[in-house]
Amino acid sequence: MSPEVFQASSTLLMNDSEYSFSVSTPTEQGGTTFYNVKGTDAQGPWEANKRYSEFDTLYTVLVKRWPCIPIPQLPPKKAMGGKDTTFLQDRMFYLQRWLRKTARFSFLIDSVEFTAFSRPSGGLKLDAALNKLMPQTTMAKYDQLSQATKCMEEDYSKERKDGFSAKIVDFIKFSKTAEPAIKLFRNTLAKQVTNKHAVNLGYGEIARLMERYEEHNLMQYVDM
Repeated sequence: MSPEVFQASSTLLMNDSEYSFSVSTPTEQGGTTFYNVKGTDAQGPWEANKRYSEFDTLYTVLVKRWPCIPIPQLPPKKAMGGKDTTFLQDRMFYLQRWLRKTARFSFLIDSVEFTAFSRPSGGLKLDAALNKLMPQTTMAKYDQLSQATKCMEEDYSKERKDGFSAKIVDFIKFSKTAEPAIKLFRNTLAKQVTNKHAVNLGYGEIARLMERYEEHNLMQYVDM
């Protein structure tokens, strides 16, 4: 879907309000890790404790029921090491980033799918609540997308559509070219972070050494 589609409505992007969404405080309950999740939708602020699997279920449903909308990619599952502190902090960060990116689309945050996640009613679990949603026909999905994006097919001529298609093809070519460079940059950045951590540890050791050195000199001075 072209950038023009997402600029069609002034309410489409939430901009700074996305920062009212947060994921924090991973805690373990009965062998399962829960995250404290907060946000604000058209009904006001909400807060809930959510498992990763609930994020995953919501993501799967949003992708299925909102075709053509670029749903942000959810951080992947991890078969082993899921209780490691570093892993939990990383997952918390990426879940928050996913939530904030999703919050840019107000129609997603206020959708029945997301409301089942943020404001569960009747004590239903997320899976059960989402399973109760009415199946969507192709026409229903089309009408839903048209209303949410304020984009009607008749507003776009064949020339504009062809122009959008050409831009998409150009972007795909660019992304394939840029992907190796991005991966290299990511690996380089990871090494720099590791080196910086080692340098910080070295500075800490030097500081402790200087403290012991000064204490030793002071004791020598007092003895003299």
